[in-house]
Amino acid sequence: MSNRSRMPTYKEILYGPVVATMFRLSWPMMVSSLLNMVYNMTDTFWVGHLPKAENAAAVAGLQVAGPVVWFLVAFAFGFGSSGLALVSQFMGAHNEVDAEKAAGQTMSLAILLGFAVAVIGVVLSPILLPVLTPDRAISANAISYTRIIFIGMPAIFVSAVYAQIMNAYGDTVTPMLINTITVGLNVILDPLMIFGWGPFARMGVAGAALATILCQVLAAVISLWVLMTGRRNLRVTWRDLRPETAWVKRILRIGLPASVGASGTSFGFIVLTGIIGRVPTPR
Repeated sequence: MSNRSRMPTYKEILYGPVVATMFRLSWPMMVSSLLNMVYNMTDTFWVGHLPKAENAAAVAGLQVAGPVVWFLVAFAFGFGSSGLALVSQFMGAHNEVDAEKAAGQTMSLAILLGFAVAVIGVVLSPILLPVLTPDRAISANAISYTRIIFIGMPAIFVSAVYAQIMNAYGDTVTPMLINTITVGLNVILDPLMIFGWGPFARMGVAGAALATILCQVLAAVISLWVLMTGRRNLRVTWRDLRPETAWVKRILRIGLPASVGASGTSFGFIVLTGIIGRVPTPR
C-alpha cells in the first residue's frame, strides 16, 4: 500500500506536515460526499428515461422526496458526530478501550434510531408528502419512493455513523472504498429494477428506491463486518454494542444538537419544495 493511501499514524498526525496530513485525511471524505450525491443523481437520470407518459410525474416525485430523504440522512450524519467526538477524544488520549466502547454505543443507538425513523416514516409519508404537492401523480411517486427508503433507514444510519466513527479514528479511506463499491452497484441495479431488464420486474420509481436501499444494506453489512472483526484495527464487540444508560445519555447530549443543526438546512429545502409544489402549472 502506498504512503498516500494508508491512514496517517499518530506521530504523523501530531508531528507531520500539517497541510499534507490534512489533505491525506480529507480527500477521501470529499470523495465520499460526492459519491453520496451520486445515488440521487443516478435515480433521477434513469427515472427520467421512463416513457413520456410517466417520466414527468416520476422525476417530480423524486424531487419532492429528495429533501425529505436528505433531511433524515443529514440527521444521521449529525448524530454520527457524537461518535466522531467521543472516539477522537479517547483515541487522542490513547484510550482505545473507551474509544471502542464509544463506537459500539454510538452504533447501537444509531440502529435503534434508524428503526424508529423507519416506522414513523412508513406510517407518516402518505400523510405528509401530499402536503408538499397537491398533484396526486407526483405525490404517489414520492410516497412510493420514500416508503422504501424509510424501510432501509437503519442501514443508512449504520453506514453514515460508521463513516463518522472511522473518520474519528483517522481512517477516511475505508468508508470511501465502501461507498465506491455500493454506488457502483447502484448504477448497475437502477436501470435493471426501474425498467425490468433481465430477470427483474419493472418497478419504476420503486425500483430506484429498492436499488438504493439494497446498496445501503450492503454498505451497512460491510461496515459492521469491518468494525466487529477489527480489520481496520478499531474493533467493536457484542458487549460494546449493548446499550448502557450512562453512554446513551452522553451520546444523545452531543448528538442531538448536532443532528438538529445538520438537518436544519435540509428542512429549509422541504419548506421550499412545498412552496414550489403549490405554484400553478402553466397550461
